[in-house]
Amino acid sequence: MDIWQIVRITIRRWYVFLAVVAVGIATALVTTSGVKPQYSAAMDAFVNAPPSRASAPTGSVENSGGVGFAGSLEERAMDADASRAQIHKMGLLPTYKVSWTRAKLVLSVSVTGPTPDLARRTVEEVVAMANRHLVAHQASTGVTAPGAQYSIMSAAEGANLSPAQYPGRSRQRIVIGVVALAAAVGLAVALDGFVAARRRAAAGGTGRPDSLPDAGSPRSPLTREPDPLGDPLASPRRGGDTPGGDTPEYETAAVNEDTVTIRTGSRLGAGPVPPDLDRSGRPR
Repeated sequence: MDIWQIVRITIRRWYVFLAVVAVGIATALVTTSGVKPQYSAAMDAFVNAPPSRASAPTGSVENSGGVGFAGSLEERAMDADASRAQIHKMGLLPTYKVSWTRAKLVLSVSVTGPTPDLARRTVEEVVAMANRHLVAHQASTGVTAPGAQYSIMSAAEGANLSPAQYPGRSRQRIVIGVVALAAAVGLAVALDGFVAARRRAAAGGTGRPDSLPDAGSPRSPLTREPDPLGDPLASPRRGGDTPGGDTPEYETAAVNEDTVTIRTGSRLGAGPVPPDLDRSGRPR
């Protein structure tokens, strides 16, 4: 069966195809209705260098690499378990992601959460925490003047929010749709084959008799065509035996257990069972 035969059968059984597809669509909608939306928020921040860099102490951010060192320091600090635990204690999302891009000198923070407000507050708090950590680190090295400290500043007023996303919903619907299409075509082809088989059986089927008919019946194997030359069970009956005619007539043999009785006109004779019949009178 090639593709064109399948297409023709599907068109012929269109009602089966559409019914199964409709069931598949309903199943996909019901199954994926429980997928919860997810909201993403992201924020970029820059490392702001101080206007005055004179007399920087040893071990300060300025002497350790400046902006690049400050960005890498906060990337490692915000990615640590201690920072995530602190975010979690605030009721925010500890699953945020933080990365420092050396080429752009940008500290990026992003997170996905069940509500847009929770996602927004999480990224804003991570950026604020990074700034507090950087200020505390510089204070520990002896740089306490605000004008001499590096700081973390967000690139925009607030976080960038993305529209609601439904993770996995599209993939589930596609899988259910493909299965529904395959099932619809398969059922249409199966129904078409079943109907065709029933029609062939109704058109050409014949019943087989359970038992042989009685001797003398037109369907009986003991009913033989007249053959005066070769059939021992058929003997001619001349017109002299039967008043009013000269045309030969023939009688059918009646068989019992032991003998074969042949009625020929007005004469009745008996003889042994012919070799081509068994004791019940059936052909061997």
